[in-house]
Amino acid sequence: MAAAQTVRPENWQAVVARYREGSAVKALLHTAAGVAILAASWTAMAWAYEMPWGPLWGLTLAVPAGAMLVRLFAIQHDCGHGALFNQSWANDLVGRLLAPFVMTPYTQWAREHAKHHATSGHLEFRGIGDVDTWTVREYREASRGRRLWYRVLRHPVFLFGPGALGYFLFVQRLVRFQRERRDAWVSVWSTNAVMAAYILGGCWWLGAARFFWLWLPSVAFASTLGTWIFYIGHQFPETYWATEAEWDVFAASMRGASFYRPGALIDFATCDIGYHHIHHLASRIPFYNLARCHRENPMFHVKPLWFVESLRCATLALWDEDKKRLVPFSEVV
Repeated sequence: MAAAQTVRPENWQAVVARYREGSAVKALLHTAAGVAILAASWTAMAWAYEMPWGPLWGLTLAVPAGAMLVRLFAIQHDCGHGALFNQSWANDLVGRLLAPFVMTPYTQWAREHAKHHATSGHLEFRGIGDVDTWTVREYREASRGRRLWYRVLRHPVFLFGPGALGYFLFVQRLVRFQRERRDAWVSVWSTNAVMAAYILGGCWWLGAARFFWLWLPSVAFASTLGTWIFYIGHQFPETYWATEAEWDVFAASMRGASFYRPGALIDFATCDIGYHHIHHLASRIPFYNLARCHRENPMFHVKPLWFVESLRCATLALWDEDKKRLVPFSEVV
């Protein structure tokens, strides 16, 4: 990933400010598109269940359904940044309405994700809202048992399979009660309650077998795609990690967040989050303005990370402080 040209902080702040204005019409249309495609996919799956061979070929519809769950998650994510609408009440309303369907408690996740933006690329704050990443030195100094556990957690089969699904189905269902963070506890358990209600309602309406046949594969695909998009936003060889003395917000965004080019369909499903370098620099820009911001400002024209190229990043696991790059386990002796 090539670094962007050097600009003064006051310059980039003035540039990104021009793209922060939201549009209620665009926000509602984008949200409606995701809801409509999800509803159509699930309706078709429910219909296919009773057709000849339907339980087999109908599963292919879990792909567009899961992709739209990711899209709605990305929209909720924009709400958490206060970016989708100009009005905070509208962001909060849509974010909370989407929470049970995307299995993500709105208030709790938005707070944790804000910490990720504030600390991304900072070696002293790894693991906050990010994929846990060890340095080569830490890996070599760890016990054999801890190294084995870390290798399991970072293995692509686990990370994008059971790990991804488990995070959305189980990890996000729990939170430790803290009096000073009562709103996070309420956010998690109110989301859980509504999730339970719509799952029970779906089982009553469609029958448990049919409901879980269409819901679980959709959720599994969404978990895999969503985790991959979140992973590839920062996990590529020439990414950026720095100590407190060296850390810089502009460098952390331009060098530590990817400009991912996976193709138009994935861009649609993920609400253009592939412009991750711009998003990390200015999270208040609505996703529907990111492409225009990139197109109109050469300082954001960093080296793209293409889809085929990105697949090789799945095995990256350790930050080499000497080489200043992410490396796979195979490079560590």
